[in-house]
Amino acid sequence: MIACARPAAVQHAFLIGIGPDAAFDVARQIRSDLITWQANYPSFSALDQAPAFSGPVILLADVDGGFDALDHVLEEHQLGAPHTPMIIQISKPAVRAAVTAMQRGAIDVLVKPYTVPRLASALRDAVQLRRVPRFS
Repeated sequence: MIACARPAAVQHAFLIGIGPDAAFDVARQIRSDLITWQANYPSFSALDQAPAFSGPVILLADVDGGFDALDHVLEEHQLGAPHTPMIIQISKPAVRAAVTAMQRGAIDVLVKPYTVPRLASALRDAVQLRRVPRFS
């Protein structure tokens, strides 16, 4: 559980998984004033077909399958939701893969298996980034 109070100016965010249902057991345990697990979708295209959410969204993308799979997820994120914060969860990533993910917009890369406190830390960072205006 994330142990922090919600500042008045911060809107509640929904955590959305991209990947297979079984990959998000830890994410389903998140409970806080700031973030609530919402659902998971097998792909970005399935997420595009979902009804709009009533608040900000943070994406948690499950990426296994090597560098090509990571590249595909990063590309889909840039095309479909470039301003939506995204965290990558991956098994045994090469350092190059983690660096590439961060360079291409991921807020964090979580190495599976990870703990609820580790995910909570990444989510706090994502919420904090949503409060800071981005300039291009």
